[in-house]
Order: sequence, then structure tokens, then C-alpha cells
Amino acid sequence: MEGTHQGTWMGISPTGKRLQVRMITIHRIANSKIAEDWILVESLGLFQQLGVLPDTAELIRNFAQHAESGSH
Repeated sequence: MEGTHQGTWMGISPTGKRLQVRMITIHRIANSKIAEDWILVESLGLFQQLGVLPDTAELIRNFAQHAESGSH
């Protein structure tokens, strides 16, 4: 899914950024009808695009630094 962050969402002020969100929907079918569905959103990437979280490479560097220093 793609879109532009134009309004406040989950307390995050509009950024005007173009976003791409990866998601998957899983349906359970019973009697030829959708009985249940689950939607899984790759939210880490979404929050990184919004600037709320650092990119994955930075997260890994920070983790490695803490692991090397023995910090918890």
C-alpha cells in the first residue's frame, strides 16, 4: 500500500512524506465465506519512514555497541 502522510496518525504530526507499507492479509474460509481474517503490517519500516525510529542499520550498530560494552 502507498500513500502520503497528510494527517496526524497515532500522535505523529503530518510529515508530507510518501510512504510504502508492506502488509499481508490472511483469510480463513469456512462454508465458502471469509470466517476470519488477520492483517499483518510491517510496522518497523513504516515508523522508520515516518522518522519515528532510526533505520535498521543504525539499530544494528547501536545494538552491537551496547553488546560490546556490556551495557544492558
